[in-house]
Amino acid sequence: MNITGIHSLIYGCEDLEPAKRFLSDVGMDSEDGETFGLADGTSIVLRRADDNELPSAPVAGDTVREIIWRVDSEDTLKEIGDELSNDRLVTETADGVIHVLDDLGYALGFKVAETNPIEFTAPVTNTIGDRKRFNTRADGTEVKVPKLQRTAHIGCWAPGDVDENKAFYVDRLGFRETDYIKDIGVFLRAPGSSEHHDIFLSKRGDRAGFQHVAYEVRDFDEVMFLGSHLEAQGWETHFGPGRHIFGSNIFWYFWNPAGGLLEITADLDCIDDDWEMRYHDSLPKGAGTWLARPVDQQRIPFRTREQDQIIE
Repeated sequence: MNITGIHSLIYGCEDLEPAKRFLSDVGMDSEDGETFGLADGTSIVLRRADDNELPSAPVAGDTVREIIWRVDSEDTLKEIGDELSNDRLVTETADGVIHVLDDLGYALGFKVAETNPIEFTAPVTNTIGDRKRFNTRADGTEVKVPKLQRTAHIGCWAPGDVDENKAFYVDRLGFRETDYIKDIGVFLRAPGSSEHHDIFLSKRGDRAGFQHVAYEVRDFDEVMFLGSHLEAQGWETHFGPGRHIFGSNIFWYFWNPAGGLLEITADLDCIDDDWEMRYHDSLPKGAGTWLARPVDQQRIPFRTREQDQIIE
């Protein structure tokens, strides 16, 4: 089943205005005030939480109400529908999207779509023994407010048994495991994707609901420029900046008023079927090789606001 990645997230919000301002500040464009698009053609859709047309979610309040996956063809769409209709309700709407619930209660959609190509030239850098940039300043010396460019991946809370939770995606939809952390969760790559992961199923007690979405910018400097801009606009950092171990990416997480977290990211691992799944007995504290803020060495990543605490 050639599922190629996340195409859209549909949020239900109790207060739409802060969510709209936040998405505008991260550089998402909207013509109707409801659908906010990125350069690659992926999007976020904001709806009122009390919209009766939205599917239910594992948790109440501001959160993602449906996750729309992108597939490569009508044949793939039919294959998914046929497979999942064996044990659950599958519906199709007039726009050609099929809708279903996964085993954790997350509403999923699948649609035939392509992404827009994005071509960036990596900035020329100098390092010891390899000097390439002469008589010109580094690209990062030009202050700018970059825009998010593409949807990278999502994370969802998955209470219960890790193996049981991954089964729907691996056994039914053909996702591949990339990194598995004992009693913590599993990183899964969609079968038509070259991302390290398209979804992270994360376990922490009985936590449920949407955790985060990651959007990619060009490079380290753009993560720092955009994160600094968001803080200057009054938006609150959750965790970062830093560099993850799993996926290797630069990250900076912000509380998203639409629900969950939004991660600005760059320099992610790309993998293919030659990758061998790696098993880990534990999650490194902080989940980063470096963290720019000393307080992040002690804070709990992906904490709720109610759990916004310091590890003793």
